[in-house]
Amino acid sequence: MYSTEHLLSTGNLPIVLSYVNAGLPIIPLRTDGSKAPRVKWQNGPVDHCRLAHWFGANDSGIGILCGYGNLEVLDFDMPGLFVPWRAKVEEIWPGLVGTLPIVETPSGGQHVYYRCNDVQGSIGLAWDEAEQILIETRGKGAYVVAPGSPIETHKDRKPYRLVNGDLRAIPIITAEQRGTFFETARGFNRLVKPPKPERKPITTGAKEQAERERMMAELYGITPDLRPGDDYNERAEWEDILPPHGWTVRKYGLVIQWAKPDSDGREHHATTGYAGKDLFYCFSTSVPPFEARRAYTKFQVYTLLNFAGDFGSAARNLRADGYGS
Repeated sequence: MYSTEHLLSTGNLPIVLSYVNAGLPIIPLRTDGSKAPRVKWQNGPVDHCRLAHWFGANDSGIGILCGYGNLEVLDFDMPGLFVPWRAKVEEIWPGLVGTLPIVETPSGGQHVYYRCNDVQGSIGLAWDEAEQILIETRGKGAYVVAPGSPIETHKDRKPYRLVNGDLRAIPIITAEQRGTFFETARGFNRLVKPPKPERKPITTGAKEQAERERMMAELYGITPDLRPGDDYNERAEWEDILPPHGWTVRKYGLVIQWAKPDSDGREHHATTGYAGKDLFYCFSTSVPPFEARRAYTKFQVYTLLNFAGDFGSAARNLRADGYGS
């Protein structure tokens, strides 16, 4: 039989104890590549005997529970996103990211650790075109794999490496700084929901009527009616639509970045011209009347901002202003 003191000096227990002594809740993880917990989550402190049982043989990965002690982790799943994200944050909060613990994951991503008083559940911030998560937070109800875990914890059999800061002294950031983290991360989102239809689907009778009108137009050489909304989408400029409602512009090449009303203009919350499409894309979740991660045409934005979504009234007003035929 070995003493508790002996067991506490074996396996990866020394680093586990350093986490526990720093106030980080710990759970053991499977070392079959799944990263799944080996036990039910422990919300309270864990005694040394149990820690020795979990980690003394070095056959468990180390999971750090998020949410407790206001701990949150910004998780970059896709390699190559952390560096440009950090550059954007540096423009607003110089030196801030350099004070935080940063862990490099086996897949080439990053975990950025911080504490903040407003931590809740996990939040998705950016996705790719296939709806795979690129950047998210790990908050209450989530955990991350910590450095010191056996390489078998991850399916790639590679380590989690602390590349900056100290996990035993995680800084506290302000709600404003956390908001900057989120807004800049949302700027890397690639998933755009298509614009919602501006009109109700045409019924069978209406389709037949439209076909008769088309045939008559071809027979007599009459130009079909151009809807005001379609004409507005072709001729209007975003600079004439958004600034009157408090949006400010930041231009970067063909993609124009927009800051929402009543912001300091240092961050951007929407874009136009992304991927060569003349659409307004809002990625912020706090800019009514727009829905996050949805694209809008010029006519839709004009209608939402000026007519509370009443497309009929918006079309009549545009026709009076000379749009449509």
